[in-house]
Amino acid sequence: KDCACGRPPAGVQIRIVDQNMVDLPQGKEGNVLVKSENMFRHYYNFTPPEPVFTSDGWFIIHDRGVIDEKGILSVTGRQGDVVSQGVILIYLSWPEAVLSKCPDVREVAMVGVKDFNEDDIICACVVPRKGSGLTEESLLYFYNENFMSSLANSILKPHINLVIFYEALPLNPMGKLDKRKMRADAIEKLEQRK
Repeated sequence: KDCACGRPPAGVQIRIVDQNMVDLPQGKEGNVLVKSENMFRHYYNFTPPEPVFTSDGWFIIHDRGVIDEKGILSVTGRQGDVVSQGVILIYLSWPEAVLSKCPDVREVAMVGVKDFNEDDIICACVVPRKGSGLTEESLLYFYNENFMSSLANSILKPHINLVIFYEALPLNPMGKLDKRKMRADAIEKLEQRK
């Protein structure tokens, strides 16, 4: 399996839980928690916006995963990178992978936000290649032509609702993509559409 990480090493415990921190049965996908005697206790010189540990010491890694019948952990995506469109759960990495192949795209990241009806929508945050002349229309055309072509797949295709162009994708103090900023920008763009 592409996302299989293997079994945890000695001294490392892993749990798969739902959004209420209730353990899920083997084979059921959920949020991954990790615990170890040798694990760090806090970030140095950085206060994360959300708690990173449960009250009983489990590290919330913000990944989604599943443990199979052999005890092998497979990571399926990031917790915040899953949105619901209708009854379908969509990993934002799917449309991101398609747009990353667009020759006019230098960099891309996807974020999910709630619209005014509390429905999940997908926003593509894009850095175009210099001189490409990339537009929202040409980007979405590329996406629609390259996602999947069968009738069943076109019905299930994740819909990109917003596109925001950047000169460079925003980074947080840790040097990672600042998806919080991108979500705020997406919400601001939604507000402008009112």
